[in-house]
Amino acid sequence: MNLNWASVIKSFDWPDRHGVDTATLKMLIAILLNSPRNADPHAVTGFWESWSNSLYQLRLLDALLSLPPDTFNFVQLPGHRIVTVDDVSIASPTIKSLAANVQGQTWNSLELFQMLVRLADSDSLEIRNCVREMLDKAIKISAEIVHMGLLQVPVCAL
Repeated sequence: MNLNWASVIKSFDWPDRHGVDTATLKMLIAILLNSPRNADPHAVTGFWESWSNSLYQLRLLDALLSLPPDTFNFVQLPGHRIVTVDDVSIASPTIKSLAANVQGQTWNSLELFQMLVRLADSDSLEIRNCVREMLDKAIKISAEIVHMGLLQVPVCAL
């Protein structure tokens, strides 16, 4: 029997959860980093699905995104990248250097931006504000990755 790792992540979608505790965060990191890379679907895809407690989903993601890159980084997991070295293979050295600076950042996840754009359209003011706060943090880290990420979100996701 194969374990559906995305369902394991989605099992954290509890209606009565609000704050992120250290034990939960450590458990999520262990699942995300230790689930089989070739699992289909991979554990991280559980975060990209719709949750009934979207605010808790955002808070968990925000906590993961706030960790030091040597502790956790979404780029370590399977997924679509906003910027890759291949994207700029024929570009100028300056552009290659800029791409190298952002390709390893934890925000370099197209699925993350697709999920944030979807939740930014929520009826809940609290959810919309959380998305805005997360994007504000991302802009301070790398305005370029936010700009390119938002540009790459497919129109059907809007």
